[in-house]
Parts: sequence; structure tokens; C-alpha cells
Amino acid sequence: RDFSSTIDVLSCTQGFEVKRLDKNSWQVLNNGQACTIEYKVYCFILGVRHSYVDQYMAFLHGVSVFGYVNGLEDLPVEVAVQNGVYKQCEVALPVEKGVYRAKNYDHLADSPFALGSFDMVEYHSHGVLHKVVMVGTGNYNLEQIKTDFKKISDVEGEMFGEIPVSPHYIHFIQNVSTGSGGLEHANCQTSQMERNAYS
Repeated sequence: RDFSSTIDVLSCTQGFEVKRLDKNSWQVLNNGQACTIEYKVYCFILGVRHSYVDQYMAFLHGVSVFGYVNGLEDLPVEVAVQNGVYKQCEVALPVEKGVYRAKNYDHLADSPFALGSFDMVEYHSHGVLHKVVMVGTGNYNLEQIKTDFKKISDVEGEMFGEIPVSPHYIHFIQNVSTGSGGLEHANCQTSQMERNAYS
């Protein structure tokens, strides 16, 4: 996937020069000084591998929106979400005082963010909190969703002896007019479902 093609603007707020080296890497000539990089990302593809933003909700697929500093990929990452437009932020990362914490870049890139106002149910299976976040409307019944997803999680836990996730597991269900597909992550998964196909 050529995610770098969605980057529109890249600049350094301190006025340091930014040079594009190739299609997916940039060099900041900052003489070792701290700086802040700003960039815009095209986010208007609703899918399990892409990012989407409108006035109602945002679904951010980490690897398509978060850049990293070459050589620092293994360092911890903190993300602060300025959530003035959207009511909820759901992501399978630990959070403390509004700051989401990832162990490293891979952990962040593997953790989609859903922002908006969503129908959601929770249940516990094998001691682990699970959330089902319904992105978009549909003819689903939330209690039936909860019952069915818990059955699946219970059986999976029995098969493998545990559900090795932390701090919780999220099922992101994108309800769409047309589309399908799914993508698994360490602590969550994203699936597309036709919005009126639940009954």
C-alpha cells in the first residue's frame, strides 16, 4: 500500500527546511534541535486498510496516518487526541489523562482509532473486556450482537486456553452500503458489514 501518496503537506513549524528524499521519506534539516512536523493526510476512503474522516466520525488506520522518525521506531509513543468535534474515542491502547500510549511505532500503527458517536456493547470473556463498536448505522440488534460475539470469544478462549490481549479487545464493525473485508490486529479487528444484512 502506498500510504505516503495521501500526504498533502509536510512542513516544520520552527521554519527548518524539509526535503522529500523519495516517495515515503523526508529529511528535516533541524541541526539536532527539537521541532514539530505538521502534515495533512487525505482520509476519505472507508475501508479496513484506509482512513476516513468526515463531520460525523473518523476512522484512522494507524499505518496510513502516523509517520515515524527513522531509527526511533522502538521508542514509546504518546498520542493526544483533541476531541472537540467527536464524542467518543475508541482505540485498543492504554490511556491516561487523555493520552494514549503505545509501546513503539508498530504498536501504534497496529491500533486503529475510531472517533465519533457510536453504538457499542461490552462483554467479558476469559477475564478480558471486549467491546463491539458499530461504525455507521444498520439494522442490527445490539443485544444479539453482544450475545453472538461473546459466544465466539468464549469458544476461541477455550480453544487456545487464553485470550492474550491487553488492555482490552475491540471489534470495529464498519456498516456500509456495499463492501466487505476484514483486518486483524493484535488487540482489535476491523470488519465491514452490509448495513441491512443483519436479519
